[in-house]
Amino acid sequence: MPLLYEGMPLSEVRIDWRTKIVAWWEGFDLDAIRQKQEQQRARLLEAKRDMSKQKDTPLPLPVEEPEIENGLDRHGRALWSLTRIELAELMWGEGYVEPGATSWIPKLIATLPLNRDSSLLDLSAGLGGVSRHAIEQYGTYVDAYEQSPLLVEEAGKRLKSIPDQSHINLDEFSLERFGITRRYEFCVALNVFYTIADKPLLWQHLSSVLKDRGQLVFTDFVIDGDTDLTCKPMKAWQDTERLEPHLQTIGETEKQLTSAGFDVRTVEDLSSAYKRETKLGLSRLHDYLLAKDLDQDSKTILTDEIALLTRRLLALENGLRVKRVHAILPISAGESDDLTE
Repeated sequence: MPLLYEGMPLSEVRIDWRTKIVAWWEGFDLDAIRQKQEQQRARLLEAKRDMSKQKDTPLPLPVEEPEIENGLDRHGRALWSLTRIELAELMWGEGYVEPGATSWIPKLIATLPLNRDSSLLDLSAGLGGVSRHAIEQYGTYVDAYEQSPLLVEEAGKRLKSIPDQSHINLDEFSLERFGITRRYEFCVALNVFYTIADKPLLWQHLSSVLKDRGQLVFTDFVIDGDTDLTCKPMKAWQDTERLEPHLQTIGETEKQLTSAGFDVRTVEDLSSAYKRETKLGLSRLHDYLLAKDLDQDSKTILTDEIALLTRRLLALENGLRVKRVHAILPISAGESDDLTE
């Protein structure tokens, strides 16, 4: 994965705190970045000259792309590692892999009338932060699912401290394949649906696992109607994401949810709050770096994380949005039998 500003003309690099973090971490100043880019251009010109001399040379056989397996990203690397988990909890808080642990996530959960007799489907378990909050604050029963085997393992360790283990069930899961047959009063998910290509099918799956008057609340990345997906900030973010984004507007999302039988009650823009929380997380990361001596593997993971978060911030200033959606299913599209009992 390329570094944040690698290959970008210097005129397009904004000299702000994000630039300074990356430059500081890599150990060179902005003049060094310019020099490195000039060297890259010189090497590119030299390579083109060599290619012109070798037009008659047979092309090499194509290299097969690595098969994307469970737990790996689309680049064939681990979605999560112990180092990345450590960094996530440092930035966002214990049990969380997303910003918002002390701001909008508790408010998001509070919009659901959870109680000791209710069941909650958590489709973005992460390290178990949302599930723990729902159990400790409302006493609800939670089935939590996560696609990363390592996150499932680490979340299991953190959730062992819940006094009544009958309230939590944690397992691996693929949103693409779905396959859940139980039915629930409530469902929650944080920023995972944007990776699904067939969203109408996803909404149908969700309508089938919610009971009558079941409620769905989620946050997700969407785009404005006039967003240029080919502009450099948007393209850089999409290329950096570990899972391929499949973006659509919030209007398209609302229409699809309605077609699946949902009544969309609330749509809230969390983009400003998301940017603010991300910058706070990067500040905590900066303080951590000053006091920590990391090995090369950890440094690589950290550099990738900084690149991803910074490119997200740039995309959020160029048409990417974070929305909270709260929808109710007046009449379930699932079977009439209550499969949870």
